[in-house]
Formats: sequence, C-alpha cells, structure tokens
Amino acid sequence: ATFIFNVTGLVSEFDVASDGSIVYGTLNGLFRRVGTATTILNNEPISGVTVYGQRIFYNNGITIRSINLNGQAGAPLIQPTTGTCTCRAGFSGEGCRTCNNGQIQWSPEGIPSCVPVNAGGVPIRCSYDWQCGNVPYTVCFGTCECRSNFTGYRCDQCASPRSSFFRNGIPYCE
Repeated sequence: ATFIFNVTGLVSEFDVASDGSIVYGTLNGLFRRVGTATTILNNEPISGVTVYGQRIFYNNGITIRSINLNGQAGAPLIQPTTGTCTCRAGFSGEGCRTCNNGQIQWSPEGIPSCVPVNAGGVPIRCSYDWQCGNVPYTVCFGTCECRSNFTGYRCDQCASPRSSFFRNGIPYCE
C-alpha cells in the first residue's frame, strides 16, 4: 500500500476527479485534495461520493445531491419525501430518460441535455453533422443547415432546377 495523505476522522467514500484531485467524504463534510485539502461542503455527513466529469455526486444519508468541483451546489437529484428523481430541464419519466419534444445531446463532460427540435424534427443547435438527421445533405455549423445549393424539408433537393450528383460521398448540384 502507498501512503497518500493523512485525514482526520473516518473517510466514508472517495473518488478521483479527471484533474487527478481526490474527492472524499467524512462525517464532517465533503473535501477535495489537490496538494492540500480544500473544504467543498462543511458540516454535512457524507456516506457516498462519485465524481463524473466536472460534477461530484454525493449522498448525505437523506438525499443524493450534485455539486461542481468548486463547490457550487445543484438541486437534489432524489427528493427525500417522495424518493423520486429530479430531472434535468427538458427530461422526464422513469430514470429521467425521456427528452420532451427534443433530441438528447451529450456534452464533452458526459452531461446530457434535451435540445428542442423544429417542426421538421431537426435540433435547434448541434455539435456534429449526424445530429442534423439527413447526412450528407445537412451540415452542422452550430445549427443544422442545408449544404450549399440544396433546399427542401430534408435538404435533398437542388435549389434551382439542376441535377444532383455525388463526388467522394458529398452531394453537389449542377
């Protein structure tokens, strides 16, 4: 075993964040250690800790909560009186897996968001071409757009009476 650092009191749970810091819970609170210990949350007994991306998820024996690595708290994830989950904006249903009137998109940190879609089912914002739905006719530039000289509901019609063709997997109008 390798000695890492001393902790006063009993550590109930710990995890390692993506930046290499160690996040741990005790009967006295939630702490993060990068060189020296930093108190994230004081005077709350912690019985479970998990770090995911830039968020710390912890159990204080009553509810599961979320807090960022700098200590900014989020809403309880499980309501103690009903035992039901608090879903992120736009999500509902069992396990918060239903995206209401939208498309689920994931951030680089692994956090889902429910992005609204327009009447054609295309998301109002995107990060990748495939999120726009009709690749290779659509492209993502922060929003889904038709390729140059293409139009229509699915972006698969030439803008003026022309014929379309493919070159190296990319559609063109001539």
